Amino acid sequence: MDNGQWTIEIEIGYGDGYGDGDGAGSAAGERNSQICQVTFTQLTQTSVSLYSDRDERRSSSMKRTRLLIALLVLAAAATGAWLYWRSRPTSNSATQVDPYIPIQVRRGELSTDIYATGNVQALRTVNVYSGKTGVVAELFVSSGDEVQEGDVLFSLERDEDGVLQAEAEVRQRRDALTNAKEKLSKIQSLYNAAAATASELREAKAAVTDADEALRSSQLKLDKLVTKNADSVVRATASGVVSTLNAVRGQSITSGSVAAVITVLSDAVVRVSVDEYDVGTVQVGQPAEITFDALDTRVYSGSVSFVSKIGRTQSGVVVYDVDISIDNPDASVRPGMSAEANIVVKRVQNALIVPLGALEMTRGRSMARIYKSDGSVEMREVTVGLVAEAGVEIIDGLTINDMVAVANPRAGSAQNSRFGAGQGGSNRQNSMPAVMPGGAMPGAPVGITGGFQRR
Repeated sequence: MDNGQWTIEIEIGYGDGYGDGDGAGSAAGERNSQICQVTFTQLTQTSVSLYSDRDERRSSSMKRTRLLIALLVLAAAATGAWLYWRSRPTSNSATQVDPYIPIQVRRGELSTDIYATGNVQALRTVNVYSGKTGVVAELFVSSGDEVQEGDVLFSLERDEDGVLQAEAEVRQRRDALTNAKEKLSKIQSLYNAAAATASELREAKAAVTDADEALRSSQLKLDKLVTKNADSVVRATASGVVSTLNAVRGQSITSGSVAAVITVLSDAVVRVSVDEYDVGTVQVGQPAEITFDALDTRVYSGSVSFVSKIGRTQSGVVVYDVDISIDNPDASVRPGMSAEANIVVKRVQNALIVPLGALEMTRGRSMARIYKSDGSVEMREVTVGLVAEAGVEIIDGLTINDMVAVANPRAGSAQNSRFGAGQGGSNRQNSMPAVMPGGAMPGAPVGITGGFQRR
């Protein structure tokens, strides 16, 4: 108090050094503190004679009361401000969140695929010819139906009247032969008894011969008619789908004409386009999974049956045709359908797998972050095999009992502060090379490990 004035100083700190206990926090607190000064001016007594003793005591009491109230208000404000700044999150509070999440090393199957699109292509069709000329009597199939080899496609009108006439003629000729043989037998007996001449015997024998030839001729005619009627049905000469049907009921069809065309489904393939960067890894025999836009979620298995060596330009990109044979296709798969295929170019069984995010490239070496039991992380050199979207194969450097560390998205920039030390303060996360799906570097064939050291 000086010259009738009171000055109260209140320091409010909100620096980063609270609670450190090492002096550094105190310094930081001093740098980030505010000093609030509140000055009260005491009224000076200008004339004692103007006031009575009682008034003077009353005035002094009111002043002390006002001063006490002011002090309480300031104390409450200072306490509230201190609590507010104390509760604010500081940069050091981020370190309370572990910057890494532990992931157990696992074993499993790992594969790299090539995705491609295309259409169903029919490699073989079979023409069905009419065996004779006639009028189409009945159709048993329609275009688009699935048929098996030997199924009846349609029939022609039958010559039933001709068959009946031929059968009657055969019966007559058979009776005539029987009579001729009986007459010959009688003439032979008479000739033996010298009751008939040799000329009569010769005539009887000739009659039998003529009757036999006539019967044979009639039987041959009947057989031809029966065969002709039997040939009035046209059958499928292969299994597949009737893609073309030229026969029309009630209309004539000529012998040797193409009555129908059958598309052989067993030879159907999915022809996809693979770009020049990936085609080098595609080989005949590689398995594939196929889906069709028109068949919802059904998945068909297949394998690569052909890889073209001649490229073509498609939308400014050089692509190569790859045929995928469909295992056990059914009638739902039709030529022309849009298809998607995943070709498995490489597959590793029982691989030791870690997430891609647990690896870094450091000075040309593949390094894995090892999560230790005390929560710390150390770097260990590893040998990388197949790099796929599902993970990375570790050939050497890790065991199934190891835990690896991947970045914790809740940690924010704390991850960089932990691994920044030891690399000149650089961000080690930025040292990871860009890896495309399937493990390839941009512009490199699928299956290349994107810069990781491989054996």
